[in-house]
Amino acid sequence: MPSRSTPTFEDWPEADRAAWAQAILPGDFLDEGGPASGWSPETRRKVLGGYARWLAYLSRTDESLLDLPPAARVTSPMVRQYLAEACVGMQAISTWNFAGQLHNMMRVTAPNQNWGWLKALVARLAREIRPKSKYGKLVGAPTLLALGTRLMDTARDAMNQRRHAAANQYRDGLLIALLAHRPLRRANIAAIRIGVHLVSAGRGYALVFAAQETKNRRPLEMSLPADLALYLEHYLTVIRPRFPRASSHDGLWASEKGFSMDPSAIYDRVRRRTRDALGIAVNLHSIRDSAATLLAEEDVKGHNNARDLLGHARFGTTERHYIHSDRRKAVIANQLVLRRLREQHGRTQRMRKPASEPTSS
Repeated sequence: MPSRSTPTFEDWPEADRAAWAQAILPGDFLDEGGPASGWSPETRRKVLGGYARWLAYLSRTDESLLDLPPAARVTSPMVRQYLAEACVGMQAISTWNFAGQLHNMMRVTAPNQNWGWLKALVARLAREIRPKSKYGKLVGAPTLLALGTRLMDTARDAMNQRRHAAANQYRDGLLIALLAHRPLRRANIAAIRIGVHLVSAGRGYALVFAAQETKNRRPLEMSLPADLALYLEHYLTVIRPRFPRASSHDGLWASEKGFSMDPSAIYDRVRRRTRDALGIAVNLHSIRDSAATLLAEEDVKGHNNARDLLGHARFGTTERHYIHSDRRKAVIANQLVLRRLREQHGRTQRMRKPASEPTSS
């Protein structure tokens, strides 16, 4: 295998490529298939990238290790050395990611081995992660919707003066407005194809994803509100055709490069537009956080609504958003209690203060 930082799949040792091919082997009604056959494309991409990093490290350390069977290389001392060297200067979450990707690869390519020690290591690394506060980036859906609408309206007014910039602005505004209404995962929002995922529904539109296209392996269907449908119709008929080679592909989010925007490009555009307009670079995951937290604050019985909105299979995944909400409510309630106690204390002190004695003449 050539020595490089991130070797391609074709550069992997033959044994590793064969093990991966077996892990993703499709199943049928008689056979469940390989242990990774149900993984989404995004999960496969991440695990393959992490494993390529591991192979590159072995190649730099001792290339003869690549002649061993894949499972024989993954020992506790070797993995600890790998994490210690590969993650120098990185945050704890990066170390956890590296270990987790390696564990995921090994449990599907060598499922008969005992990987309990590696799983325990991943869990221990997860406990060392110090979560960052998300409160500063929790921008509510009404604010995002207002931003998206403003971008589209001003772009339409400026279409004759700055055609290309206005088309990009309208597309980005529609993207933000759609996320405000339907906070999809990055992979799904980028994958939308006209006529496949975006379909006509009566006088409006709906988004439809098959089970194999979602993270939780469940089909996802959601209608789009009427006010958004009007902006979407204008985009499809007037704005999108102005992008280069837009007629050659069916991706919803056309780009000036002549093909559909990928997940990274969408992530960057949303961050840039929100940073310029709001002073906060809002990412797609924080939009999902905001949506669930808002439901928690407005509707104490909205647990299932938030779960369905975010496309979670279990409420346990959604529950952390309600924890954000509960903590914020607890802080506010505590402030109100302290204020009330201070006011009561002030009244008590005024009642106990002796009246001033009359001055002598």
